[in-house]
Amino acid sequence: MQTQQTDLQTVLTTNHPARPYLIMGGLIGGLGLFRNSLSGLVLLGLGGALVYRGIEEMNRVQSLHGGNYHGVNGPPQIEE
Repeated sequence: MQTQQTDLQTVLTTNHPARPYLIMGGLIGGLGLFRNSLSGLVLLGLGGALVYRGIEEMNRVQSLHGGNYHGVNGPPQIEE
């Protein structure tokens, strides 16, 4: 059985449930890299946590619907 991994480009260019986590996590983490105080570390940690949550969401959708993030209303998956 061949498994299909959801790639980052597909997630960021479509209406995937993990998209907001990855975008906001990247922005907040990037902002934390430019700060030179304790708040920079906090922002970096928060951004990392959001990116981690986005990756968990990608894995959840992949295992739950076979990569079809539209759920039961989407077209059926064809397995060979």
